[in-house]
Amino acid sequence: MGGFSNRPKRGWESRVKMENNRSELMKKHQTVNNVIRIRNVSHKHFVPNKDKLVCFYVNARSIVYKMSELELYIFEEKPDIIGITESWTFEDLQNSELNIDGYVLLRKDRILGEKVRGGGVMLYIRSTLDATVREDLGSVYFQECIWCDVKIQNEITLIGICYRCPSSNQLSDEALCELISKASFEKIMLMGDFNFSEIDWRKPETLDDSHPFLKCINDNFLFQHVDEPTRGKNILDLVLTSEENMIENLSVGERFGTSDHQIIRWNMLACKEIQKEIKSFNYNKGDYDNMRVEAGLIKWNEVVTGNNVESDWSRLKKIFEQMRKKFIPFKNSKIKQSKWITRSVIKCRRAKKILLDPQKEILNRN
Repeated sequence: MGGFSNRPKRGWESRVKMENNRSELMKKHQTVNNVIRIRNVSHKHFVPNKDKLVCFYVNARSIVYKMSELELYIFEEKPDIIGITESWTFEDLQNSELNIDGYVLLRKDRILGEKVRGGGVMLYIRSTLDATVREDLGSVYFQECIWCDVKIQNEITLIGICYRCPSSNQLSDEALCELISKASFEKIMLMGDFNFSEIDWRKPETLDDSHPFLKCINDNFLFQHVDEPTRGKNILDLVLTSEENMIENLSVGERFGTSDHQIIRWNMLACKEIQKEIKSFNYNKGDYDNMRVEAGLIKWNEVVTGNNVESDWSRLKKIFEQMRKKFIPFKNSKIKQSKWITRSVIKCRRAKKILLDPQKEILNRN
């Protein structure tokens, strides 16, 4: 622990300094009548949209002295999921210093031998959501990640956050790719700072498919959604999903406090749009006895005269429709997805499409 100069002071000195910083930030965020008091705000009344989750991500470069600023963002934007990399938290820092009313905190501090300064990841999940930590996803060679399932309307999305340090070695990178490959068999949203400055996501045509990380993304058919710089001129912070249309309104915003990274905001479609019930006639339960009685009362020679086919058909069709409406009841039905359509099948279909697309281009040229 020696040399950890940026570690917060313990006891009343630390508390006074943090509260002074909190007060200064409060003065900058005033309403017409009074100052917003973040600690008195309760989020228990808030009911999140059942099909969209508001997401907020930042590389904080030490969150401890920026908790007041984070709470202000939460008060104003009310995100459902908050991802933080480079939290710089450590074992002796209690959760009570990081807890936020209305949210469940998940954290993973950096523990790499004696190198504990920096790194770390955190997730804040709104407490009204049904979330479960996934302890089966982890690696001793890549520890700075958190995974959890979020269940909405019986549909589960695997949420992950990762931090890959710039000095990451090959063993750590391979472990990261193995984790992504394992997670990609599920519906997934993964955020984090991956520190691949050599990859320019703004120019897809220049991407080198032989790059190990790009190969991992392509092999697992994931979609990367960030196309604006998140630190300087580089796109280091990414949002990856297993489905292209899972993300809406993604934007790269301002810097978070003194961090040199910019905030990323987006909406995640947590579940597929509920299909409307389709009304159709239930012929199995038709009242055919009374239908026959009514049909026997119709003067069919006046309906089908033989003079004009179109007129005859129009009158006949009208009678049939009236009788169907009167004697055949409606039933509600939904279009069900076949049980054999699984994530594995979808991945195989995407692989087939990727292999066939270049062949189509060659055929079109010829």
